[in-house]
Amino acid sequence: MPNYKTLVKEVEINIGNDEIAKCEKIIINATNQEEIRFSWWTKNGVQFQRTPLDLPKEQWLELFDEAVKNDVFSKGFIKDLITVLSKGL
Repeated sequence: MPNYKTLVKEVEINIGNDEIAKCEKIIINATNQEEIRFSWWTKNGVQFQRTPLDLPKEQWLELFDEAVKNDVFSKGFIKDLITVLSKGL
């Protein structure tokens, strides 16, 4: 994989079958833009998968919880997300 990004922070959870789901805060080197990437890895987190990360809601919430606890998301992002979520209640 080309070195297109700089990893700032990441969390991962085991999703079974020697597979890992990750949530990563990255900086895109070409634009210096901060982004969040959700990814799926096989072979115990060694091989990146280029297909979508599909998770049951319980694992999605577990990954999201780890990302919040470990500062993958900024406080500003979390506040904005709370605003978005409250509109749906």
